Amino acid sequence: MILNISKIAKSAGVKTPDLITRPIGRKVYEATEKKLLNLSDNEVIILDFERVEVIDSSFIDEFLVKLMVEPQYGNVFLKLRNISPTIEINIESVLQAYSRYNGRIAITKEDFGSKQKYYLGTLSHHEGDIMDYMRTNKSATLDEISNFLGISEDKTVKTLNELVDLKLIRIYDNRYTCI
Repeated sequence: MILNISKIAKSAGVKTPDLITRPIGRKVYEATEKKLLNLSDNEVIILDFERVEVIDSSFIDEFLVKLMVEPQYGNVFLKLRNISPTIEINIESVLQAYSRYNGRIAITKEDFGSKQKYYLGTLSHHEGDIMDYMRTNKSATLDEISNFLGISEDKTVKTLNELVDLKLIRIYDNRYTCI
């Protein structure tokens, strides 16, 4: 499912290209919730920020972080599309701050970003390597990833489970796949 955030904001009476403040974040979140009523397990939701130039930390807290942590969205995967460098910096800052105090969160991006990665949030070195490997190979077995990393399967499984819990990759039929 692709959600155009600019169109959703306009349908909620919010003017774009800048989405700032908590009240606007709440409005866009509420309008987005209506579109997410009949989600399938493991569905990928692409949040397309085309024509949005700036979002601030308050908007990110009320919109994006809520989508990432609300229990009703626990079995879906989020991915960002068309985020500007400013949006990327602001999201990264909020995710790092949230992770510092509330538990780690991260999100995938469709495009290679300014920090040369396909995700936002704090990941370990091995987690980042797996994300890069998965982006290139699309899917892999535990053995393939363990060999790539050069670490034990036990440590690889633990790392992969962390990425699955963060909803950055998923497992299907004994293969790990990128979103």
